[in-house]
Amino acid sequence: MSIIISPIAKKENKTHNSKKDYEEFENRKNNNLQLYWDSVPRLLEKNLDNPKYFGFIFNNDKVIFHKIIKILDPEHRLESWQNNVGQTDRKVLLLSDKHFILDWEVWLLYCDGVNCQGTMIFRKGEVKLTNFIEKYKLL
Repeated sequence: MSIIISPIAKKENKTHNSKKDYEEFENRKNNNLQLYWDSVPRLLEKNLDNPKYFGFIFNNDKVIFHKIIKILDPEHRLESWQNNVGQTDRKVLLLSDKHFILDWEVWLLYCDGVNCQGTMIFRKGEVKLTNFIEKYKLL
């Protein structure tokens, strides 16, 4: 099993704009549209083992988790993502609208010093975090 995590920037960036993409994600959620996000880079796909959860990391604040419903091929990428340099071949994650939020202090108990600089597979505390999610039926 795998958990995928992705940081959300505090301010906009010219080459890839996770802040703007997340605002679009929230807008889609508010309008009851399907929720999509990039998967990991193609090079990391071979290391994915049935990913179940996805977390948006807001450094020093919180992590918002969603369940991964389905993984779609790159042709399902949103048109607005076309300008995301170096990401056009990534698969697309269909995410649940239901979510839960971990406070930063709780996240630190699970992450064991993980420094998330881009979308990646979360491994260090994966079993502990997955057990927590499933024990309390958070997703």
